[in-house]
Amino acid sequence: MLLDVTDKSEKPWDDIFLLLVIKSSPEGFERRQVLRQTWAEERNYRGKPIRREEGRTYGDLLQWDFTDSFYNLTLKQLLFLDWFQTRCRRCHFLMNGETTTSSPTPTNTVEFLLSRHGNDGDQPLF
Repeated sequence: MLLDVTDKSEKPWDDIFLLLVIKSSPEGFERRQVLRQTWAEERNYRGKPIRREEGRTYGDLLQWDFTDSFYNLTLKQLLFLDWFQTRCRRCHFLMNGETTTSSPTPTNTVEFLLSRHGNDGDQPLF
């Protein structure tokens, strides 16, 4: 692994309700910035911080040592899932997307997840 979010992953992640994971290419800085400045912007929801902290500046990147190409999307996903299983065992929900696609805002997603009969992530959504 070339880049890890050690400041986040060294601590237990027991209090994560929704982890947003947005896959992008190393050249995708501008797209990541657009996300950080719009719907992925750090903010609070119901008094809880939504954290965003590019490498050393933001502390929110994971990077592995392989060629980032269309043919390696499965590898990228498998490496992330391995990291997730090791580092975020008690994360309640995961929203996995890409910089090239649009998705619901985190606030709408959290509202939907909470509306599922008080679901705190310990039971299936449907």
